[in-house]
Amino acid sequence: HKITPMTDKIFVCRSGSAADTQIISDYCRYYLSMHHIELGEDPRVETTARLFNQLCYHNKEMLMASIIVGGYDARKGGQVFEHSAGRRAHQAAVHHRRLRLFLHLRLLRCQLQRGYVQRRVHRVC
Repeated sequence: HKITPMTDKIFVCRSGSAADTQIISDYCRYYLSMHHIELGEDPRVETTARLFNQLCYHNKEMLMASIIVGGYDARKGGQVFEHSAGRRAHQAAVHHRRLRLFLHLRLLRCQLQRGYVQRRVHRVC
């Protein structure tokens, strides 16, 4: 799958060499879990994008990877960042309705799989 969950609310769309993007995603997930343990809070979308940027940009001669990081955090809400091969990451315009809708549906699907939404609906009813 080219769409990889990094946290409960942050997802990555990977493009390029599958092996390259998979290992970068694995490294980032590891670093984000350490970040979560140290700070005691969920990582921000911007932090995730910068982490991907550092790994990709500093290894650009060896990697063929383009990545879109999208998600939601409590500080800035919904955000999307893109990193193209050999270039620095920049924040993408969030007016892309399809991408926003896709991210919302993906987040809802993950929450449904974990039973979060069902418990919440049950409390309201």
